[in-house]
Amino acid sequence: MKDAPSNALARETMGYIAFKQGQVDEARKWYGEAVKLDSQSYLAHYYFAAMAMNGGVMSPDTEKQVEASLKAAIKLNPAFAPPYDRLAVFYGMRRENLDDAHMLNLQAVQLDPTNVGYRINTASVLLYAERYNDALAVLQNALKMPANPAEIATIQNEIDNIQQVMESRKEAEERNEQIKREMKTELSANPVAETEASQTVDDSAPAPALKRRDNLQGPRISERGTIKHVQCSYPANMDFVFDTGGHAIALHSSNYYKISFSALNFTPSSDLNPCSDLEGMRARVEYVAPSGDAKAGGVIAIEMMK
Repeated sequence: MKDAPSNALARETMGYIAFKQGQVDEARKWYGEAVKLDSQSYLAHYYFAAMAMNGGVMSPDTEKQVEASLKAAIKLNPAFAPPYDRLAVFYGMRRENLDDAHMLNLQAVQLDPTNVGYRINTASVLLYAERYNDALAVLQNALKMPANPAEIATIQNEIDNIQQVMESRKEAEERNEQIKREMKTELSANPVAETEASQTVDDSAPAPALKRRDNLQGPRISERGTIKHVQCSYPANMDFVFDTGGHAIALHSSNYYKISFSALNFTPSSDLNPCSDLEGMRARVEYVAPSGDAKAGGVIAIEMMK
């Protein structure tokens, strides 16, 4: 399109004027139009992406354009630090490409070593990658930098958060090990269950008297995270640990056929086998937290994500 550059420049100018006037939504619209016209301005690409990320939930198409615009901003001006940081945050929020995100963090810090925010975001990506000790080291080094009281408070809050995550993870692992031991004991006490667990489930067969129960009474909680340590037992019991990055919790269903399964932005390739297909999957899980003598929270719904 022959007149695209001039049109893109006009829209960039309108975006800049709107931004200076505090009209963020209007600025994002103009910068977005400039980007669609193949703008060669790294600032247009960066401001569009940054505003879109700050504007709340994005559609899949907007997410693709944000990622493309941040990459374009980096290509157009490799010495400009902000898009490296924003792209790292973009990947971190989605728990994807975490190795690439960490390298982007390092590049942003190298280009602007005094920016405390970049170091905090570096620690966040390491936290998402479950590199807790590395995340703590980054933040502890950041405390040694010149920083204002607000930045120091933020860094300390992040350190406290990571320490809490590490403690929650330890507790979750201990709970999971306890669940495994209890299940092994129950299966040992019910040899029929151990045999049936390795075979195709017969819905007409009598179920062994297992002691675990669902806990579906109470407020419902919906969170995003990763499903780990999936364990199934006869006839349709399922236990797993749900790691949100901020905490981990043991969850249970006495009948996984009753769980409401769905998929976000993708179509599963075949019939779902929860006992094997959910391991390591990102998902939004709706559950009721454990209370009373319940050993684990009760699973209500699982929305799988790619």
